[in-house]
Amino acid sequence: MAFEVIFQEDMDKRRFGNLLRSRREAGELDVSELAQRVGLSREVLGKYERGERINPIDPEYANAIAAELKNVSVLELVMAMGYQVSVAGLASDELALIDQYRRLSPASRAALQAGARALVGMLPGEDERPKPPRAAS
Repeated sequence: MAFEVIFQEDMDKRRFGNLLRSRREAGELDVSELAQRVGLSREVLGKYERGERINPIDPEYANAIAAELKNVSVLELVMAMGYQVSVAGLASDELALIDQYRRLSPASRAALQAGARALVGMLPGEDERPKPPRAAS
């Protein structure tokens, strides 16, 4: 999937750090272990987690972190860093939904799809939608 990433100056370092820490802890890894696996020092990874690191993390490390943790995607990490992401005309909130969907179990996906179909079925059909008034001639 090709996507364009645009850095924003108002990066939320705490948001990224909180996401990184929560996903690392959920994966039952300590800072030293994850840092070693992805090629960062323990100090640098700790600074990212605490929101003390000023510059954004290199995409190569974001890829490595996502590969090690398996409970977070590169896209989620990039968006948490405050980047605006554009994929073939999709907005960031649409990409977040896609990312969340991909992490669902097959049963959860089926339930979500059924719910979406039911919701769409509640929308008025083409012949039921109000027609704009005709202009008087």
